[in-house]
Amino acid sequence: MAWDPALYLKFGDERLRPGFELLARIGELPPGPLYELGCGTGVHARAIAARWPDRALSAIDRSREMLTKAAAEPVPIQWIEADIARWSAPAPGALIFSNATLQWLGDHERLFPHLLRQLVPGGMLAVQMPRNFDRDSHRLMRETATQGPWAARLAPLLGSGATVLRREPVMPPEAYYDLLAPLAADIDLWETDYLHVLIGEDAVLEWVRGTALRPALEALPAGEHASFIAAYGAKLRQAYPRRGDGKTSEPSAYSWDQLVKDGRTNWSGVRNFQAASNLKAMKKGDRAFFYHSNEGLDIVGIVEIVKEAYPDPGDKQGRFVMVDVRPLQPVKTPVTLASIKAEPKLGDLALVRQSRLSVVPVAAEEWRLICKMAGVPA
Repeated sequence: MAWDPALYLKFGDERLRPGFELLARIGELPPGPLYELGCGTGVHARAIAARWPDRALSAIDRSREMLTKAAAEPVPIQWIEADIARWSAPAPGALIFSNATLQWLGDHERLFPHLLRQLVPGGMLAVQMPRNFDRDSHRLMRETATQGPWAARLAPLLGSGATVLRREPVMPPEAYYDLLAPLAADIDLWETDYLHVLIGEDAVLEWVRGTALRPALEALPAGEHASFIAAYGAKLRQAYPRRGDGKTSEPSAYSWDQLVKDGRTNWSGVRNFQAASNLKAMKKGDRAFFYHSNEGLDIVGIVEIVKEAYPDPGDKQGRFVMVDVRPLQPVKTPVTLASIKAEPKLGDLALVRQSRLSVVPVAAEEWRLICKMAGVPA
């Protein structure tokens, strides 16, 4: 199935933003040519060429359709159609840049050291990959693939050796650090969560049709495409309901109201080793604040731990755990992250220092102060 540049760029601002933020982090480069792997329609390649106009730049992609779109605008860039899984630099590079591409490839333990070896001394490997494969958008795609008349045909895409519908095509940041630290003079790793506000009917479905859904459809006969999309789309509409203004947010947020309705849920999907360690420290009967980390960024309730840490079935490698919680009470006044950061007595709270960490400890004095701010007894 050919890539559709127009469909890919339907949400161009959202798709391209991480790459531009990565590009902004790149400093001075040593002498040498520049390469982009998985250049797509060439938006980032043109920005690289504009920043280093005196350098030779090669932009590589396996999609002829994407390269045709990229080459439509005359620029001094060499557009190359090739499979980046087997790519080696014709000459050592000062920069190898890749945005939202390498997650499609397996064997990162071999690939990333290989790419480092394609650089000149002091050269830079700059890579951005999505790590959202535990989100409903991807989880429900895998679930749909196991159901219906297409299950047997799609089974190879879900196997341990597959690269298409794997649960974890991208390793945790810590794993890349351990892999690359012996080979690199300096490493800068970070994660960013993007809350995309999408406009249109079946907006999340349209988003994944441009990327993640393509290989699944490619494995099916054309006559089954509509049925698969209908089944998957129905699941997405339930997981990502349109907001009051008609827009859809992705990723979805598990709300306090939903927890109250469910009565009990598991605190799963934690894929950060420090956060997982905090989960393991929880004991039955402990209390925790229910914090909206995607929308609102505020504490809205208090929960009780009703089952201590046990293996998270979503992690097939057995590294991560989850706990079960039940709702105790909502807060009278939501406590926002901004108000927490504004309170000097909470300056040492882990949430202030690491606001993206999904599970953090709260000291007794911090608990009492937050409860006071929330208008509930400690």
